[in-house]
Amino acid sequence: MTQINWHDTSIHPEIIIDNTANFSIGDMNDEIVALASKVGEESLSEMQVQCVKAWDYGSRQWSVKLPEGESVENIVIGRTFLVLATSQRYFRTFSYAGTQKMVFCYSGPLFTMCAFNDMFTAVMLNGGAYYESNEPQFNFVANIYKMKTEDWHKCQSLVQTVPISVGRNAKLNWIGYTSRGTLCTMDSKYCCRIFSSNGIWIPVYDFATTLKSNSDHIFLISFMDYPHCEIRYIYCRGIEYPLVESRSIPAVVKWQLPLCNQDTEKSKLEEKLLLAEIGSYALNSDDEDKKESELLDISATYTKDVVRLFALACRADRQCRAAEFATYTHSGQIVQSMCNFASKTRHPLLAEKVAEIGRINAVAQQDVTRDEHERKRNILLEDKKKSDFLAPKRLKKDRISDEVVVKAVQERAEQEENEHVQSLDTTLSNEYSSFLSPVQPRLPSNPFKRKSQNTFGSNQDNFFDSLASASSTTSRKTSDDISDWKKMKREPSKIRQTSLSVKLNEEKYDIFSVPSVLYGLRSAYIHEHSDLQI
Repeated sequence: MTQINWHDTSIHPEIIIDNTANFSIGDMNDEIVALASKVGEESLSEMQVQCVKAWDYGSRQWSVKLPEGESVENIVIGRTFLVLATSQRYFRTFSYAGTQKMVFCYSGPLFTMCAFNDMFTAVMLNGGAYYESNEPQFNFVANIYKMKTEDWHKCQSLVQTVPISVGRNAKLNWIGYTSRGTLCTMDSKYCCRIFSSNGIWIPVYDFATTLKSNSDHIFLISFMDYPHCEIRYIYCRGIEYPLVESRSIPAVVKWQLPLCNQDTEKSKLEEKLLLAEIGSYALNSDDEDKKESELLDISATYTKDVVRLFALACRADRQCRAAEFATYTHSGQIVQSMCNFASKTRHPLLAEKVAEIGRINAVAQQDVTRDEHERKRNILLEDKKKSDFLAPKRLKKDRISDEVVVKAVQERAEQEENEHVQSLDTTLSNEYSSFLSPVQPRLPSNPFKRKSQNTFGSNQDNFFDSLASASSTTSRKTSDDISDWKKMKREPSKIRQTSLSVKLNEEKYDIFSVPSVLYGLRSAYIHEHSDLQI
């Protein structure tokens, strides 16, 4: 009897299968479970598949038997396919529903297989054994295929052949893919490596230092390369594989490159730079917006670490190294900040060199931008010539709305860049403050010194200024008194005007009483001005 459980119980409940076919090989993911048995004396090799996400109840289980004399050697499941490796050195490809899609051959003894999305990797033994000690060693080669269940004959299936790197006197223990689709391995010395996009193997962690006993082993689960570079594993004490009955809790460890002087600040920042570069090349997201945002995050972290390394080199008076870090960034504003920092820390030659690097980068960036604009322009012209007759012209309103959206996106990008530059300037200013020598303590003040008593205010410099201020205050007071006196003289005329207006409101006058009213207003006006002349 075979029991199938998922760590995430929300995917599917437990499945129990009567193992009458003696299944010994299997693979599973969140959608299907594939089990296979080898050929026996009286039975054929068989594969049975459980489709846990099938919407048709009759399609949830299907099986297939191999021809006589052919046995299943290995099984691997991809995103839309599953592959059987047989003893006849055939790769038999099936769809999730059970359709046979492709049969092709492989060369050499098969060691293991793994898959991720539409990529499928088969590890073979290449050549004979060689000896560096008493035990034989072998060369492992990984053939990377791109599997397509439709139109597979129109694309190249074998993408790449990669020799696998293992340690001295070590063998391949585990191979798989990271969460972003980067090939990764672990050898029998428990050294973990990833295969970068430029075709080299990079050691990212060595478990040899964490083993407490020779009988302990590491059972690897998965590699994570975004948002954090981590390795998930189970530490096995005294056994090679974890017990099936036990619910072991996976442990997590961050990637650690084997750099020299790992405890120093310089090596830690250099490790961050390397991991940021690895992460930027490992992105293969289908969502372009998500990929762009992730690249921006990685680029921001990378630039900040470059600025810190530049400040660290200036502090250690390593001007050539600091100028080298200036070449790592292509932003003119960041180069200008580095130049200002070099000037503040009294490195004039470095500031001049950084300015020269900035000018070279600016010219190169202009050339790249001009070439990119020219390429896009040529593509647009070709598309316009080919598809002018296929679609109607766009309305002016739609074009204006698109221009507004593009402008808003550009302004947002510029705002984010300015905020990023401001944060880098803050980092440089903090580094500059730590770079400066400590401030000398102030001498104690003289306790017998007579304190100056400022009688005339804090803004006055001397006695003559206070006199001038006093005279101006007196003249200002006199002018205020005169204005108050004139205001008092104007009060009777205002009272008379008010009484006159009240009288006019009470009387019911017609058009013939207007001259008398005008005459009264004129006399009041003359009387008021006569009071002002006194």
